[in-house]
Amino acid sequence: MLKKNQGHVLIIVLLIFTISFILITALFSLSVNTRKQINISDIEMQKTNAAEMGINLFEKYLLKVIQTKNYKNVNELLQQLKDQLNPLIKSRTIDNNLSYNINKIDISSTLDSQKNTIITLVVSTQGIFKDSVKTLNKTYKLTVPNGTGESGGNSEGIFTSKSQFDSISDSNRNFPSLSPVLSGKIPNQCTSNLSNCNLNTDVYFNQSLSLTGNYTVNGNAQFNDVTMNNNSKITISKDAIFTKAVFFNPDSEINIGGNALFNESLGFKATGPKLTISGDSKFNKAVLPQGSQLTLLGNTTFGNSLELNESNLTLGKNVYFSKNVRLSTNSTIKIYGSADFTGDINVDNGSSITINGNFYSPSKYITVNGTICVYGSSDVGENGGSTTNAQIIRNVGSCGNAPATIYILNKPIQSNDNTGDLNINIDSLPVKYQ
Repeated sequence: MLKKNQGHVLIIVLLIFTISFILITALFSLSVNTRKQINISDIEMQKTNAAEMGINLFEKYLLKVIQTKNYKNVNELLQQLKDQLNPLIKSRTIDNNLSYNINKIDISSTLDSQKNTIITLVVSTQGIFKDSVKTLNKTYKLTVPNGTGESGGNSEGIFTSKSQFDSISDSNRNFPSLSPVLSGKIPNQCTSNLSNCNLNTDVYFNQSLSLTGNYTVNGNAQFNDVTMNNNSKITISKDAIFTKAVFFNPDSEINIGGNALFNESLGFKATGPKLTISGDSKFNKAVLPQGSQLTLLGNTTFGNSLELNESNLTLGKNVYFSKNVRLSTNSTIKIYGSADFTGDINVDNGSSITINGNFYSPSKYITVNGTICVYGSSDVGENGGSTTNAQIIRNVGSCGNAPATIYILNKPIQSNDNTGDLNINIDSLPVKYQ
């Protein structure tokens, strides 16, 4: 009987030992996993904090640009933003294992329906722990209310007489004058097939460019022929000359911070191309946008025909059209100054032209199956002038959307020569984590 009891005790002891061993092993494994999770969380926090240091540095310089100087016009503000913020694109070391990198800054501008200028800034930063990376993206929007500063970048304002178009229609004027500044060959670090190229100098690209990726020129630039491949992008902080043809493939983009001259035609394929010019622009040959967005914020001259197909054209100031203009397949032209059309105008059904200033179109043919809306005055159909199939409604309170109609509101238009300082409102969107 005693031996039997001793056997039971031994079995119980062994069972307790086994259970204890299992529990200790499980607790040890849990402790190790917890420690690993703590380490991973700590690394993630360090990377996030490092990336946020990049965001904070960007915000510091952004506020410095806005608050330390009074700007007379949007172009001056845009140039200062690019000059002060683009040099921030580089890596900074915190310790042996941890660093942060401001790897991308995009600056663009558009006009909203109230003619306010919206400047959008997108910054991307990275927190880096050894080879592990955390990316943060943040967007800022600067709103410059209409009517502050000089009008659209200089004091010309809205043209109130046809004679004022002589200043932008002269085909012999030197525009822009960059030749003395630009010389030499394309830099060694930038070739036609390079994915990304960042230049902090004026440059003359004397080779043909078939661009895949991003080019950034923090200065003036001159190009020969350029092919923008899918999703490619050129950003030029100052003036630009394109001496030969420019061809846009889907979702390609050109942004110019100053004035721009295009000596040859612009071609567009499929949908998505964008062209943004903050200063004055001149196009000497045909412009044929298809599925595209063109935003030209200064005074603009089209020296040849313009044909929009499923495209939108925004003109921030006055525009001179020397040849025919055609809008087809739900296209729009929005003009915030006055417009002089010396060629024929054809607006298909579903398309529209809106002119905030005055409308000059003497002695030419106008075919309107869509709508034209003019807030100022117009000489269309007067003085033995234009022939049109559309009805012309004058002195109305607002523009309607009846097809084959030209609305002339005849509201007084004054040249905006206000030279006060810009009012700038800043708004930031939530950080996006990747």
